[in-house]
Amino acid sequence: MARITQIELNIGMNGHMYTEPEILEILKQEKFTIHEPCHFTTLGKYIDEDEPTMVILTGIIASMSEIKDRLTRICDTLKQDCIAVLYDNYEGELIYNTRFPKGVKKLEFDPKYFIDAYDKTNFVKNFK
Repeated sequence: MARITQIELNIGMNGHMYTEPEILEILKQEKFTIHEPCHFTTLGKYIDEDEPTMVILTGIIASMSEIKDRLTRICDTLKQDCIAVLYDNYEGELIYNTRFPKGVKKLEFDPKYFIDAYDKTNFVKNFK
């Protein structure tokens, strides 16, 4: 069943040649709404390595399976191992690309590494 879902993304900027505007365009092509000016790049971590990370607040009207399919396509396009996602400010997950090697252990979503798109200090529903 389709519904409105707020989504925050942490997308690593290493390993692909896309710029911030190009990543926003890819999201728009997959029917995600981009909330201006709720996207920025900062320093994040992936497997204990510093990595420039694009943080994006977006939304979409779709079923959860459609959302995950769209995010997997984006992950494949960007050649990312995975993209960190926070749904509706409380459910986190790592979306892996379809080429991720079988037999290699996948990391679990860890909220202490997730970079929020906005200040959530006063939110009761905060995942963190």
